Amino acid sequence: MSAWLAVLPVLLLGWVLNRLAARGGGPGTIAGVVVWGALAQVTWMTALDLAGIRWSPPLLFVPAVAVAVAAALAARRGPRHTADSVRAAFASREWRWGAAAAVAALAHAVVIAATPAFGWDFRYVWGLKAHAFALAGGHDLAWLSWPPYAFAHPTYPPLWSDLLAAGATMGATVAATAAAWQAVVAVTLAAGCWACSRGAAAPARALAAAVGAWSPVVFWPRYSGYAEALLALLVVAAFCGLDRVAGGETDAMPTLVASVAALALVKDEGAALALGVALATVRLVGLRRAVPVVCGFVVPFASWHLFLLHAGVRQRAYLLSLPLALRHLVDLPASLVAAVKPKFALVALAGALAAPGLRGPRLRGVRLALAVWGLAVAGAYLTTTADLTWHLFTSLDRVLAAPLPAIVAFGLRAGWPAQATGFGPSEGSSGPGFALDTTGDGL
Repeated sequence: MSAWLAVLPVLLLGWVLNRLAARGGGPGTIAGVVVWGALAQVTWMTALDLAGIRWSPPLLFVPAVAVAVAAALAARRGPRHTADSVRAAFASREWRWGAAAAVAALAHAVVIAATPAFGWDFRYVWGLKAHAFALAGGHDLAWLSWPPYAFAHPTYPPLWSDLLAAGATMGATVAATAAAWQAVVAVTLAAGCWACSRGAAAPARALAAAVGAWSPVVFWPRYSGYAEALLALLVVAAFCGLDRVAGGETDAMPTLVASVAALALVKDEGAALALGVALATVRLVGLRRAVPVVCGFVVPFASWHLFLLHAGVRQRAYLLSLPLALRHLVDLPASLVAAVKPKFALVALAGALAAPGLRGPRLRGVRLALAVWGLAVAGAYLTTTADLTWHLFTSLDRVLAAPLPAIVAFGLRAGWPAQATGFGPSEGSSGPGFALDTTGDGL
């Protein structure tokens, strides 16, 4: 069975949920389709698991079928795109740059989709767990808790491995499913970066989209099948939501909640970013109005760790020990020098050039989220039970690359504004970008 048969129903599910989230006039972005679809599908798979029902292809199609029926019913009474909206979209000066960015993103997606995933961590972490879950028909407690499988990082959150397991359950290979998903993520990352750079000159938005689609390190061939690409997309979606909320667009809150929940389930550093985004939302709108976002972090994070506790799975990669942390702190400068490689230097340089664009009161929430993430990353390296130099060498470039597309998009918005260049959308146009849309910015 084609891997796309496992991916497309999730995208259909996400498309409907994304449109429902944008019904009040909020931003309905292409990136939101993957956020909502992945989160809803994995939630459904977890519900089946908790109910003691084995995963099967018909059951995994249930959410997509249900939303397809709902979409058909809603289409009869919902608003439709008019010829005037289409003409207004193509009257924009931005659409040509958006089309160029879309071509660049699709070209990379085709390359990624044509090569089954093969990365080291894919074979021995994400893909291996997906195989085990698919064979067990759910989250296999015995497999996760068996000490010989500790090398597969059984405590990693399940979002990416569950999406791959869904493909294996439907008969596709895990490698092909990972390639298909990463191709989708390349396109949606480009669209998300275009959305984050709203207000920048059209060439700057196209450049931000290209950086998203061709993110260095995130799509590095040796990292094929890793979770970092999905993590980067979720960061872009969450930071874009923070930016909109800070600008008074409170109708962006539903997708922000979904992004935070998905971040909490994709990787440990994703959970740190989810916590940072939740705290940033509290600072922006107050605790009472930020309760949904806080719950979006607390509920999935606590649920996963309670599941690990029940399964008897313990975290062995890190140790809360003051002597260990002090020893790593002393060794850190020499270890960093020894761990530097070209990819790390590229990411660090790009981040340093783009970081000044994170200025201003509107992005204070993004800065707070990154600060929380930075503290968590530092804490992880100071408490690692592995050799510090090895740990830095094998992971630091990927860790730093995850928020880079969002940082670059915001940096380009600050450094290349549309008003200063005349490259912005023409007066009265909506600036569609990648696709015609009437939910905010065409993405």
